[in-house]
Amino acid sequence: MEHSLSRPESGPDASTAASGVVRLHRGGRYCSGFLTTPEILTGAINDEGVTPAQITSPVRFALTAAHFLTPGEAPSRIRVSGPGFRGTVSDARVVVGTDIAVVKLDRPAPVPSLLPVASAVPPVFSSTITYGYGGRRLTAPPRRGLLLARVPFALSLNLRTRVRHAAICVPTGRDQVVYGDSGGPVLVDGEVAGLQSLLFGYRHRELFNVATVALLAPHLAAVRRAVEMMSAR
Repeated sequence: MEHSLSRPESGPDASTAASGVVRLHRGGRYCSGFLTTPEILTGAINDEGVTPAQITSPVRFALTAAHFLTPGEAPSRIRVSGPGFRGTVSDARVVVGTDIAVVKLDRPAPVPSLLPVASAVPPVFSSTITYGYGGRRLTAPPRRGLLLARVPFALSLNLRTRVRHAAICVPTGRDQVVYGDSGGPVLVDGEVAGLQSLLFGYRHRELFNVATVALLAPHLAAVRRAVEMMSAR
């Protein structure tokens, strides 16, 4: 299958990017993520554009929130679904020190449109678009926001989740941050700048309409290494 790269803007076609956004679920827990390929990651590391013709690998990898994974539990218990496909996770790797994980699907995902990944950390006050299945939604609608600040480190209230190289985002308009969006892609200028990570909440209730984002650019080399390790298995 030939793939295209989707660069959604802030207009009405922002919803087209949702074809590469997935829902991961295990038992009663779920989160979001997005599909990618080695070529897209390499292009981001080298700060080079990637054309659809250069994407020759099957779509077997997704990035998501590391806090969704349970240490010692078989990744095959995690189900993955998106527009037009369902599958399971066959392998998983966590990027040490931050809330980013890479999972490998048991079979290629037939996704026609993929998201480009940003090669640099976005500036403060950038407009953002977040995609996720939060609120138990059946689709991943765009949620618009603003990157309010960058911080070197963030921790969850239970101290179990660490985010190294983080950003603080606030929604704009009537959009809300909700549980289940964790792991969903946060886009700036049409490229994935990070993954939604932490909410300011307690017992799965949002206390403040603010989200912490795990920025991708500082960890791209580690993400690619995880993909290479799983590709060799």
